[in-house]
Amino acid sequence: MTARLAVVYAARGPSSPARLRMRYLADELSRRGVEVEVVELPQTRLAYAKRMRVVAEKALFSVPPAYVAATVNSRLTFADVRDPWDVYVKESNTLKRLLALPLVQKYLDALRRSDLVVATTESIAKHYERLLKKKVYVIENGTDTELLKCERSEREDRVLVIADFRNPYLPLDPLREACRAEGVELKLVGPGSERLGGIGQVSYERLPSVACDSKVGAVPRPWEGSTYRMTVPLKTYDYMALGLCIFAYGPPSSELQRLLERYDIGVYVSEKRYVREGLRECLRDAEAMGKRAREVAELHFDRRELSKRYADLLAKFL
Repeated sequence: MTARLAVVYAARGPSSPARLRMRYLADELSRRGVEVEVVELPQTRLAYAKRMRVVAEKALFSVPPAYVAATVNSRLTFADVRDPWDVYVKESNTLKRLLALPLVQKYLDALRRSDLVVATTESIAKHYERLLKKKVYVIENGTDTELLKCERSEREDRVLVIADFRNPYLPLDPLREACRAEGVELKLVGPGSERLGGIGQVSYERLPSVACDSKVGAVPRPWEGSTYRMTVPLKTYDYMALGLCIFAYGPPSSELQRLLERYDIGVYVSEKRYVREGLRECLRDAEAMGKRAREVAELHFDRRELSKRYADLLAKFL
């Protein structure tokens, strides 16, 4: 009998983290003979107010946004947790916490009912194991090493930032000041970057055309916040595939810091006063670190290989 699985997520655009992660997983499951129904929900604030329902015998939902978890009604349920949304809410302002409390409860109830919970980092997994009192597996995010690769060997002293620049929490100023002080060009790519002198949104497939002339890929993060300690931004893996030295800043003892230091593929600073020094180090060692980053992406973070691991895990339950 053919196994069937509904894969449910919300996406804002073609390069949405949820869409990329679930697309590769759905492709791998289909290759194994699983009949996959992909359900893509709209990712808008209005979606929180709508009553959407996905009914299926077996379903996998990917969160955030949290309302996706509340839409699924299935006999066997699998949860894919990319970010610890409840932690984000807990550290928000009082009004936001109060307004989100009912949805947080529904979100956590959906995770408790799930037959399998998969997280993207060890920190997220440990958080939910404490909260849910059950095993949480880890399948990291990754990148497409076939699609994202640089053929050219000449790179400039240029720093690339791929981000959603509509995000009000993106702390770009320390990086801009460091680039200005070092006389290095800063290239901004992503929605909202136009107002800052960037080149705007670029499709995932076209990233090599705007990235391969740079030496460094930067990940600017807020200096505080448990969410930022527990997660690794998706663009980190894309920088690796593109052979960039990764320069990042944010809270100390973060998953991102551990990743960069474990493989020696970049520089991470946890204090604003060290941003310029860290950037200078990354530029100096960019060639060696970028080469290692590409090798690490191929060996450990190829999205197709990660999807095979994910499918192997799901096969035990389907």
